[in-house]
Amino acid sequence: MVYVTGDTHRDFSRLRLLDLTEDDLVIVLGDVGINYYMDETDAAVKKKLNKMPCKFFFIRGNHEERPENIPGYKLTEVDGIVKGNVYIQKRYPKLMFAADGPVEIDGYKCFVVNGAYSVDKEYRISRRFPWFPDEELSNEEMDRILALAEETGTVDYVFSHTCPQKYVPVDTFMLTVDQSTVSRRMEEFLDKIDGVLDYKRWWCGHYHIDYTIDKLRFMFYDILELRRVREK
Repeated sequence: MVYVTGDTHRDFSRLRLLDLTEDDLVIVLGDVGINYYMDETDAAVKKKLNKMPCKFFFIRGNHEERPENIPGYKLTEVDGIVKGNVYIQKRYPKLMFAADGPVEIDGYKCFVVNGAYSVDKEYRISRRFPWFPDEELSNEEMDRILALAEETGTVDYVFSHTCPQKYVPVDTFMLTVDQSTVSRRMEEFLDKIDGVLDYKRWWCGHYHIDYTIDKLRFMFYDILELRRVREK
């Protein structure tokens, strides 16, 4: 089975609710928390996850370094429950970070867009917490991914960390953040992706809510089975 859940921020206790096997895949929609501190504590969590029976497919959020910037990660073509290019560290072969663009998961055609803007950027910088300057996609990356989406056309599922601008849940905004300073580049770009892809459901995290609007499903703590949703 393939399960989807939202931001874990290094806390995977919710997975205890599942009777996971080696045939299962868990998709986490960003802010996974295993490439955040860039030290031995990250390695300890990866080691623990890699010992679980299932495999993992991670979307990159805004609270983690890009895997391509971390020593040991290689862009690898896989052919199993996930078919396509993913980033994997040799020591942790069950932990796959998604590459942007099309990928096949359990026979479903999917499309991935990584990244988002951190509204807590200034807070993290001022307290010397990790913040990653290339958390958003560059203009060149956006152009390339949009061309891939136009070429792909129809998919079953879209996976991203944040959501298209038209679906941004303004009622979740932090009152302590001046929204005029917040970049909406990623959300505006995802509006373009929404305009060229024909999809059954879009899955995203980022806003720490569990909520459905139109064909888009915000995920946080909920865990849903991918196949069950498609059959509705």
